[in-house]
Amino acid sequence: MTDTFPVGGNQGRQFLQGIIRVTEFPSLALDRSSRPSRGTLYVAWNDGGRVTIPDFESLSGVYSFSDALLVKSTDGGATFGPATQVNRGASTDFTDQYMPAVGVDKNGDVGVCYYDRRHDAANFLIDRRCARSSDGGDHWKSLQVNERSSPSTEFQDFEVAYGYQGDYDTLTGDFLNHHKGLLGAYADNSLGSQDGIQPTAGIRRRPALTTSSGSTGCSAPSTDSPTSCPRAPATAAPPGRRPSASTTTWSP
Repeated sequence: MTDTFPVGGNQGRQFLQGIIRVTEFPSLALDRSSRPSRGTLYVAWNDGGRVTIPDFESLSGVYSFSDALLVKSTDGGATFGPATQVNRGASTDFTDQYMPAVGVDKNGDVGVCYYDRRHDAANFLIDRRCARSSDGGDHWKSLQVNERSSPSTEFQDFEVAYGYQGDYDTLTGDFLNHHKGLLGAYADNSLGSQDGIQPTAGIRRRPALTTSSGSTGCSAPSTDSPTSCPRAPATAAPPGRRPSASTTTWSP
């Protein structure tokens, strides 16, 4: 199919900066639409083969920045085409985009959501970004769906499986094909600990990105641009309050 490369640094296991344990964790989706693309298989994973820097604390000697990659098969999985990089733009070269989840809606539109660090040159703060393609992954529009950046706090609780984030993130459409769009969830650390899971975007074609409270956010650009949304400040919500869940919609 294609060669894959580990991401992050190797301390006996692969870790991203912020001590986030990570492997490829591929995500699989099938196009069940009535479009000509019906039957197409998509696989997404995080891959570290594009940009590396020396890392003397890593057993491999390098730190491999993570990209969200996607491949597809139009013959039932017998063969797959070349890998496509979902996260694009120079701001993603030396930051991690990891744990992608892929889904396909009733219209055959492909969605990939992943954790994104493009807005922090130190590669520490985390945002959530979702990308949509209506041509089988050749071109993408993306937007940031979280309201505030999260710190890397996965290593705080030694009584649970510390270091984990995103292992079971998924993205799904309506199985009965009654409604277009995709639904998913992600881990949010903006309160200082990884104990909040928020519903994320239903990917629909509407004029602007809106939240459930009705306020207007930023619009999705024509490409995966680092300026598609302003960086959310890394500030916590008031004590005792959790970040509000928000649904999002896409620009056409």
